[in-house]
Amino acid sequence: MSDLDNDFEETAKKINAKLKEAAEALREANRLSTEAGLVGLIYTQFTSDDLEYNLGRKPTVEQKVGLQKKLEKIDVSELESELCDAGWSPSSSYC
Repeated sequence: MSDLDNDFEETAKKINAKLKEAAEALREANRLSTEAGLVGLIYTQFTSDDLEYNLGRKPTVEQKVGLQKKLEKIDVSELESELCDAGWSPSSSYC
């Protein structure tokens, strides 16, 4: 292997370690979200479906609005920006 290949191997190891850290942090955020009674970290068109499933009945307008207000307090913008920069498209999260 060339020196360039060896250098990249080291860089790949560092990248993978950071991605693992990010996954662990997101796993913890999801756990906290679940503990708080949320059905996710962002409000999507499927959020009320998830809420209905968790409640076992149709949610009231007040429950939907309350959930949306809570989820609006969670700022995912920096995460989404970094995902975009890395090649992912988080815009489909809101479909």
